[in-house]
Amino acid sequence: MIEYVIKPAQMNFAPNNFKTFLNTYFHSIKMNIKSLPFRADFLLFGIKSSFLIIFIYLFVVNSWMNDDAYITFRMIDNFIHGYGLRWNIAERVYINIHPLWMFLISVFYFFSKEPYFTTLLISFFLSSITLFILWKKCKQNISLITLSSLLLFSSKAYIDFCSSGLENPLSYLLCSIFFTTFLFGERQKNKPHSILFYFTIATLCFLTRFDTILIYLPSLIFLLYSHYRTHGKWNAFEIGIAISPAVLWFLFSLTYFGFFFPNVYYAKLNTNISLLQRIFQGFYYFKFSFFHDPITPAVILMGILIGFRSKQPFEKLTVIGIIFYLLYIFKIGADFMSGRFFTVPYLISVILIIRYSKISNKGMLACILFLIIYNIQTPRAPFNSGKDYQKKHSHNHDSPIESGVTDDRLYYHNASSLLHYNKNINPFPNMSYSQDGLKLKKANIHAITVNKSIGYLGYFSGPTVFIIDHYGLSDPLLARIPGKKTKLIGHNFRFIPEGYLQSQQTGTNIIEDTKLRELYNKIRMVTRGKLFTWQRWRYIIELNFDNNRFFKGQYKIDHSYK
Repeated sequence: MIEYVIKPAQMNFAPNNFKTFLNTYFHSIKMNIKSLPFRADFLLFGIKSSFLIIFIYLFVVNSWMNDDAYITFRMIDNFIHGYGLRWNIAERVYINIHPLWMFLISVFYFFSKEPYFTTLLISFFLSSITLFILWKKCKQNISLITLSSLLLFSSKAYIDFCSSGLENPLSYLLCSIFFTTFLFGERQKNKPHSILFYFTIATLCFLTRFDTILIYLPSLIFLLYSHYRTHGKWNAFEIGIAISPAVLWFLFSLTYFGFFFPNVYYAKLNTNISLLQRIFQGFYYFKFSFFHDPITPAVILMGILIGFRSKQPFEKLTVIGIIFYLLYIFKIGADFMSGRFFTVPYLISVILIIRYSKISNKGMLACILFLIIYNIQTPRAPFNSGKDYQKKHSHNHDSPIESGVTDDRLYYHNASSLLHYNKNINPFPNMSYSQDGLKLKKANIHAITVNKSIGYLGYFSGPTVFIIDHYGLSDPLLARIPGKKTKLIGHNFRFIPEGYLQSQQTGTNIIEDTKLRELYNKIRMVTRGKLFTWQRWRYIIELNFDNNRFFKGQYKIDHSYK
């Protein structure tokens, strides 16, 4: 048995000796800890366990559940109870852009019949695996394990969306698998089956959230080109197998729903907002993060600089993918949830920093100390969250909404955080919309209601209530009427057409505007008619490819629902 003893004579803390001691100490941390003269596996286990405990703490105190998540949960609930993939059970409409996430939750919801804890547990599990994948790439370098953990734990955006009920945790896992393999030497780009691996992971990422494919495209194109140069063929068979889940999903979507893309795509992009206005909105999105979560954009910028300074093409291609995605954020006007679109680029940037790992002992110490001080001094840092998070920050002039961007967790914290959970509160999350939905469900009537917030309301009202959404997120007709910009980017208000509510009540299309009535006739056939009829498929082609698939012009408004 080897013992490690520091003799009193060695403990000379004169300035020069102390400096030498520090350099030696941090060199020993940065080296492979297998060479340390004590049981390295116990030390490594202790360090990782400590960070895992810290992550559990951060996950709990920053936990929340977004209203948008309950939009998906309603569809899952209807699906599990035999109504099909429908939001309002009267029509086949798919809303969100994360089918893989929806099906993953559905598997566990089938057994639990409960979305809140089920989704939080899944989110925690996926986020934890991501953490372990990053630690594995740090090998046994304690300083890198510490740095990577603190970087992830310091980002408000990253930690906020470890929960929330949205698809981010699954994106984290798949992204970490793809880029740790691509960047850390195991890519084996010329190996016969590497194309199958990378394209399969990228396809799963795409099905988790459609627009994230922009991040992977440069790397995929390079891998395809490299494979062709080596083997003289494109390996179309393996590519076909890899992308088949996405192809099958779109074929199913077109057949069942009648459209390639989810309804939210048409609702959010069918507006009169100019490209210039959207770009300015993108700047507001970046600005909000710089003020309230500065570590996130700073680390993304650092990752970009590291990638461009690298002599390896793989880092450069990764950075190009990040830049594509950031430009896309500007093009669409970003999102109303602060930081949501930055989470995956942030994770990739942390992976790039780990890959770079050419930081001196002093530099590593400085980074770690900076992150500790940052978390102490930054009001909205994940470590500073608690039960009173909303109380501490809701007085700010920019909360909850500033220029179309909001700290969404701040808004929902008291109503949906684990810290505020009480088994005697029903329903939970405890929002007024949840209570309104439960009242409708208890009334046990086939009601029709009009609202602007449909997540909690929709889930807790049950399947028999038909909800008309002012923003058009769940409504196939309103999504095709140009929306009016509101405070929340992506939420574009639509006035209810005269006769539309009566059409839902009677089951007969009696919309007063002739052109709008004709459009709704086609939509009704596509979303409610039998799947395989010539008339339906003719309308499917028109509504997907015809220039008149969106309504343009004025129409008579039902003034009862302004």
